[in-house]
Amino acid sequence: MQRVTQVLMVMVLCTVFVAGVFAGGARETAPGPMVWVGWSGSEGASVPVFEEKINRWNTRNPGDQVEWVGWPWSDTLQQIIIRSQGGERMDIAQLQLGWAETVGSMGILADLDEVIGRDWLEANIPRAALDAGVINGRQLAVPYTSASIGMIYNPSLLAAAGVDSPPETLAEFEAALVALKAYDPDMIPYGMTTADAGSVAQDLNAWFWTFGGRIIDENGRVVLDSPENVAAVRWFKSLEERGLITLDMSRFDARVLFADEQIAFYDDAILGRAIGFGNGIPEAEWDSHIMPMMRPIQERGQAPQSVLWGHQLVVFQNARNPQMAGEFIKHIIGEETGLYYFQQTGLPPVTNEAIGSSVVAEDPWTSRWLDISSYGRSHELLQFENIRELQNILTEEFQAALIGSKSAERSIRDAAARMQDAIE
Repeated sequence: MQRVTQVLMVMVLCTVFVAGVFAGGARETAPGPMVWVGWSGSEGASVPVFEEKINRWNTRNPGDQVEWVGWPWSDTLQQIIIRSQGGERMDIAQLQLGWAETVGSMGILADLDEVIGRDWLEANIPRAALDAGVINGRQLAVPYTSASIGMIYNPSLLAAAGVDSPPETLAEFEAALVALKAYDPDMIPYGMTTADAGSVAQDLNAWFWTFGGRIIDENGRVVLDSPENVAAVRWFKSLEERGLITLDMSRFDARVLFADEQIAFYDDAILGRAIGFGNGIPEAEWDSHIMPMMRPIQERGQAPQSVLWGHQLVVFQNARNPQMAGEFIKHIIGEETGLYYFQQTGLPPVTNEAIGSSVVAEDPWTSRWLDISSYGRSHELLQFENIRELQNILTEEFQAALIGSKSAERSIRDAAARMQDAIE
């Protein structure tokens, strides 16, 4: 029952990305409590969890109390921007992964290397999760909960089609898709997201890495037009022609069809199991019907790819006491509170000690997902304020290749040119 309760709580969070602490740079302590802003602490089942985390801190730190101010997820980023522009003090904030670029560009976030300390951060937080909070060379955010967009498969369907284990290479993956199609011609073996620009661009980023390509280089230039990315799009077109993927597939569609066993593979976040439960996969069938897997690689020995997913904490420069805000972040993500949050919601902790604890190790779903996330990288379009425009461009051109109105070469070339124009 406790596992089901955890799942239901995760489902409340499944449309958002939980994280954030804002604190900043005022050197003299301002009056009043520190203010932690965000959205999750105001949402249904997570309210008592947040209250408990804050109460634990307030009991131990009577002179440095924390209070929560929350809004709906859809309003949070706007509220943070408006209140910052109005000079209203906020200390700690919860951000969705990707928001730090927008807020950081306003020059209102403190450098957490100074607030928390570089040595502590490197000793306690995995490199991939830490790097996701580096904006223009400064550590402006740290993870609150961190995983990735990985792949999910149905073990029972694979077994029925004669596939003994989840595929590790592209060749094995393609062979598995063919076997599944032969087993059930009405099945769409891989529910790749081909509609919904945000998900398409995110998933393509991971597949482009798999083929050795990129969208944006380290200098912020569009490098999409490459032989590697063309090869990836050609491969997807070949899958579509054989009915192994399909057009107009959203993440939502894939989740529903996966639960109905009309799809054997799809991409999702760590919340996928909770969503599957909500779509009708009973807890007793989790191990046989829904499991995470590494994204297939071209050749054995290569690193599997995944796009980081999660929530971050930041500190504002006008915080009441930046260093104390940093101590509060340590409390929130530390082993004790991090494991409490995991046990109550199923969202993974972020510190090395908590990740390596027996509590996490004894949860196969989470421990496997953390293995996948250890290879995670930030979505390359997150750094741009017009990310939605860029995602739409990439999706439109990818869809043109899938329907055959453009060749793979032309779609990639046109996408690269349009994206470069949008960035400039």
